[in-house]
Amino acid sequence: MFGQAMARIAGRLGRAEPRATARDRETRLEYWVVWQSDMMSFVVAVLAGVAGMLSLTSAKSGALVGVAISVTTVPAAADAAMALSYGDPRASSGSAQQLAVNLAGILVAGTLTLLAQKAFWSWKRRHLARTGTA
Repeated sequence: MFGQAMARIAGRLGRAEPRATARDRETRLEYWVVWQSDMMSFVVAVLAGVAGMLSLTSAKSGALVGVAISVTTVPAAADAAMALSYGDPRASSGSAQQLAVNLAGILVAGTLTLLAQKAFWSWKRRHLARTGTA
């Protein structure tokens, strides 16, 4: 319902045709591959998850976390909503799958980054204790 209202508003502003068919949408937005996930999508999500977790745990810019997460989740979520409003269930379900892949990549990468950091700092503490340096 919200998506249809936004499509109508966009149509009145000249940004989109409110009664566009799924074929029109594919033709206009054929450069959008948000709803076709592949291995590269997962790689981008993993890199975003690593960057976000490193940023959180190293007390660096919190804005980086938002950017990393937004780059991987917002396009897929927006395309799922737009496809649903255009009545294109195939593209909508593909975008939802893409969103799930992105969230899984972020979760896996964030968890592995935390585990790697934990192992590294544990090793460093043991190493420093053995050598007697502070």
